Amino acid sequence: MSPSRFAPLARLTLIALSVVVPLVAATLVVSTFPADAPVALAGAVFAFASVPVWASGIHQLVLLFAASRVRSGEPPVAPVVVPRTAIVMCTADDFAAERARACAAQDVPVELVILDDSRTAEGRARVDRFVREHPARVIRRAERRGFKAGNLSNALEVLADEFPFWVLVDADQALAPDAVRRLHARRTPGVAVVQGRPVPRVAGSPFAALLGALPGTHLATSQSGRPAPWFLGRVALLDVAAVRAVGGVPRRVVEDVALTVELRAAGYRIVDAPEVLGEEDAPVDYPAFRVQQLKYLEGAFELVVRSGWRILRAPFPLAERLEILIAHLLVPAAVLGGGVAVIAGGVLAGARAFPVGAGVLAALAGLAPVAGELVRLLRAGRIARALAVALLVPAVYASLLVACLCALLRLLGGRAARFRVTPKHAVRRGAAMRLRVLLPELAVTGVALAGAAASGVGAFLPGVLLPVATAVALGVVPLRGRPTQRAVAAISPRASRISRLSPALVSAASRTMRPSAPRTTA
Repeated sequence: MSPSRFAPLARLTLIALSVVVPLVAATLVVSTFPADAPVALAGAVFAFASVPVWASGIHQLVLLFAASRVRSGEPPVAPVVVPRTAIVMCTADDFAAERARACAAQDVPVELVILDDSRTAEGRARVDRFVREHPARVIRRAERRGFKAGNLSNALEVLADEFPFWVLVDADQALAPDAVRRLHARRTPGVAVVQGRPVPRVAGSPFAALLGALPGTHLATSQSGRPAPWFLGRVALLDVAAVRAVGGVPRRVVEDVALTVELRAAGYRIVDAPEVLGEEDAPVDYPAFRVQQLKYLEGAFELVVRSGWRILRAPFPLAERLEILIAHLLVPAAVLGGGVAVIAGGVLAGARAFPVGAGVLAALAGLAPVAGELVRLLRAGRIARALAVALLVPAVYASLLVACLCALLRLLGGRAARFRVTPKHAVRRGAAMRLRVLLPELAVTGVALAGAAASGVGAFLPGVLLPVATAVALGVVPLRGRPTQRAVAAISPRASRISRLSPALVSAASRTMRPSAPRTTA
């Protein structure tokens, strides 16, 4: 894929639009309120609290526009022979043998190395059974510190210089048999990472079908629209010497972005390989989706707080630094601002002074993250599916507001960010157990109702209760059965082409796995 045609100044202008336009809009909204002090104060709070929400939407539209200006060329011819390469798979109680076989079944010799951070005996046993039957190596560590980054750093020590290149994958991913060769085809001097394209597996559950191809479309748009690609932590070819040269993998929840910063600061490049797909599981249900999004929120907060100054001072292009910083700063800022805006907007509604134009802008900002998927569906003539995506998916994301606010408040109170492993299988829970997960939403509902009763102002309740009701409905009512499948079929896109790889093809390619005796390193 060719780089963006935007000059550095034009790129900086686009990034500035994400901040300047919402600030101007907030100023205009404030100017429309009467001089009445309480209403004017509530209006100012609402307008400026909405700035990060609006900025997030504009930022997504800027990425979509920039991505549309990128022209894809023909991928380079894949080499027949590649340097010694290991498929490095990270797992933590989520190992799947069929995924490991698919990743290792390359049409050039490779060795599969499993970095097993499983805590349960069952999780470790699944890995051990696989290693007894397949040529693979297992690396385990006594102390599981530093999350995934710590796991990778331990592997760097154990493997030393045995493999000059790693292809990094997660435990739920599958690669095409020519993935390693295609990744190497993009490698040139100075390139530390060749980043493939993770794509969601949408056939796993009704909830995965509900989200559809949105995560994959959003990721593809972001990678193409950024000033330069980021390392995404999986489906990527790593030059091990380059990673060592920058001191290894930074111990952050979003270790991939932190490593992107260090590699770019050292002068290394990261290149995109959109033709190399790595199929991965979409969140299997709402609780899994919730875990995934909370991890991203906490990781973004940690990166800004602990690495923000490093990003600003790093010696690589300003546009790239600002994109990394703004993209992650907007995540916690939009959560906090959205929560404040809901309350202030309720006060304005109670005073019959709610700015309709600002509400429309907020709704459009909510649609911006799905804009790329809407464009894809509309171009394909799938109008009904596009309408369903526009109505349902933003509601699913909005339902996380209370959970994200609670997590953010804990972070602001000094709690460290946590690396959360997204569950790969739906857990059968009773209604009471499912409600326990939603205790923050239920507590906020009680406080909101009590506040409305005590103050006599209930106009803010819809802004609180609608996201809570959506969270409770998705968290308590399991998406199962034929009626549910028919309901979500309206927005279930086509399966990715990797899922249609024939077992015979994978089996044939597996004969080229580099033979080795099973080994386990503790």
